[in-house]
Amino acid sequence: MDTGAALLAGPEAEVALRWAVDGGGWEQAALSAGLPEAYGERVRCKLKRLGARHRERAAAVKAVQASPAVRGTGR
Repeated sequence: MDTGAALLAGPEAEVALRWAVDGGGWEQAALSAGLPEAYGERVRCKLKRLGARHRERAAAVKAVQASPAVRGTGR
């Protein structure tokens, strides 16, 4: 099972953490991590993609679980 932290490289995780803790913008989070401003936007886009993938997978699981064929198996 993938976790968000495992999908971010070290510097990406650092930028995401600084953004979450400091409450500033992505560019500022990258700068405070010692990285170029553009790196913050890169991390934001990656997290947006990962979030969309998570929502798609969660919706697929919910659809399968709601299926009458699955409900009748006793699982």
